[in-house]
Amino acid sequence: MFNSVRLRPATMADSDYLLDLKNDKTMRQFAVVTNKPIKRKDHIAWLDENLSTIQIVLLHGKRAGMLRVTKEDEVSINIDPEFRGMGVGTKAMKYCPKNVWAKIVDGNVASMNLFIKSGFKIVDHQNNYYVLQN
Repeated sequence: MFNSVRLRPATMADSDYLLDLKNDKTMRQFAVVTNKPIKRKDHIAWLDENLSTIQIVLLHGKRAGMLRVTKEDEVSINIDPEFRGMGVGTKAMKYCPKNVWAKIVDGNVASMNLFIKSGFKIVDHQNNYYVLQN
């Protein structure tokens, strides 16, 4: 399974898929900015500005999540609920560049474990989240 994890640039054709990922119950629970569902019109406007920062995680050619690195070198990952707990996130993180950082909300044990397993270290705690760097 692991050799079959690849990344490809996101396109606007992925917009509904990405919105579904963003609005997943677990994702909303551990979101840094807001726990409220994202509206489609707001999502499309956001994608217009940020699409180039998003990679689609593929497993055997099927969309299995997303990996994002912002212009400020912040990394985030969201694995499709269908594929969580299968090691897809660990394999996708091997594509993560060096010298990036992440925010992990308090209580998000799965993300914390993934980032630490991927070589990130906790460098700070602010408000309700940890800051990690690799």
